[in-house]
Amino acid sequence: MSNYYSTSLGLILQNAGENSNTWGSFLNTNFQTLLEQAIAYQTTITMANANYTLSSTNGALNESRSAVLIITGNQNATYSVIVPGVQKVYVITNSLNSGATAYIQVSGQAAYSIPNGDTVLVYCNGSTFTGLNYVATAGTAGGLTGTPNITVGTVTSGAITSTGNFVLTGNFSTSGTISNSSTITAGTNFIGPGTGLTGTATSLSIGGNAATATTATTATTATTATTATSATQVVMTDFSIKEVSGKIYFYYGATQIASIDSSGNFTSLANVTGYGTP
Repeated sequence: MSNYYSTSLGLILQNAGENSNTWGSFLNTNFQTLLEQAIAYQTTITMANANYTLSSTNGALNESRSAVLIITGNQNATYSVIVPGVQKVYVITNSLNSGATAYIQVSGQAAYSIPNGDTVLVYCNGSTFTGLNYVATAGTAGGLTGTPNITVGTVTSGAITSTGNFVLTGNFSTSGTISNSSTITAGTNFIGPGTGLTGTATSLSIGGNAATATTATTATTATTATTATSATQVVMTDFSIKEVSGKIYFYYGATQIASIDSSGNFTSLANVTGYGTP
């Protein structure tokens, strides 16, 4: 019987008793060439507005065995890099021109998209791809996208987009926009821009010192705010102040105890003392 080959990497497999005096050269090819390519080689793919099928020769160097794929060239549609339908892990960088999205797929199966400029770690199960975004600098991300949930420790980030819950166990600092349709929870501190936090106030839960806001451009309810440009309600431990239709109401618990209108008229539920000691 002749040599045969492994399924995923196309390594040379020898039958017992074969290749007398030459078996060592086949073994060297496996270890010195093919396995090295599968673990460490980088292959650059140049797209030209068409699908690109990776070579997959058994027992010899080929494009699909490489550990790293760099996708360059031009892409004006959803053209894909086509890989063999075998189990394989790839690190892929999208370096396409003009900000185009890169795609990788097994022929006839769903394509996996890689945003321009991103480097991702992906696993092919023989038909479809599953990916994990790679972050270039630990603790710093240009953007985080999650469906349905993102759970992280301390993070410094750009834009955050999540259709599910965003749960943070440490500090969170961002210079970009936060868009979340569910709940944002921060365990310690939340540091962000004055604008760009979208969603309802009730879906933002922040622990630790982050309950104190230095500046709140628009705050429906602020526990502690040094400066609140547009605040409709301020809630304290026992008291609260609420503005409704140009009139400010004072509450103790749920009881309305006083009010003042735009003309300066002050109404109190009980006595008003002038020139006394507060």
